[in-house]
Amino acid sequence: MKYLLATLTVLMSSIAYADHHAPPAEPLVVEIHGCTLNEGVALADVIKVGRAEFPKLFSADKLKMSSYIWEAVAVSPPFHAPDLRWVNYYPTWADWDASETVWRDPKSAKIVEKIFSLITCDRPMFGSAQMIAPIPAVEEKYLIAGVCKLEPGKSLADVRKYRTRGRTSAINAAIEANNGGALIYPGFGMTGDFDYVQTLTGEKSSMTKLLDGVRTGTVAAANQTYSEMDNPATCTWDLHRAHAIVQ
Repeated sequence: MKYLLATLTVLMSSIAYADHHAPPAEPLVVEIHGCTLNEGVALADVIKVGRAEFPKLFSADKLKMSSYIWEAVAVSPPFHAPDLRWVNYYPTWADWDASETVWRDPKSAKIVEKIFSLITCDRPMFGSAQMIAPIPAVEEKYLIAGVCKLEPGKSLADVRKYRTRGRTSAINAAIEANNGGALIYPGFGMTGDFDYVQTLTGEKSSMTKLLDGVRTGTVAAANQTYSEMDNPATCTWDLHRAHAIVQ
């Protein structure tokens, strides 16, 4: 899990599926790969090739998925090692399985090799992502990820009562922004001293309003005005840029 958190703590920049729909009733499947740039490769190279080549693998089969690259901006140890995270979202595990079939097909080998000539990636980690509020669909977003640990006596049910669409809307109104977010719950290969990951994301101009709102105390005041309920968890926050590859 050590590579998930900086990135996820995010989250998720959202998936294209989530970008264009109201938050789904059921969580999404999230697949995360921590990756390093190969020697002489720039992040811009990966984004360019990813946007040009990766969709070719899946568009013909009309697979339900979306993909993002999370570029690490300010990430705390021990999750700072990867240069980027490649993050895929699927509505169901059946959709993930369909994508795996395409990815492993010998016909896909040239594109797969081209991508891996640029980056070296770890095995995936999986989680489930529950959308809190809709996330704007743009090619590049700031994404804040919080790696969160429950306070004694608190549960994920308390988190869901605290982290709501209504609270997000109240904060957006206070700072005149339009940000969304999600909660990510650990799954396969995602272990560590945390209970969940919260992501906040939106257009860069909207997210800088959130950052300034935290700096000036506007966000704290909006939280208190919305509800006096205490945050049921303590979180460590990291900053990423989320680049859309497939949406």
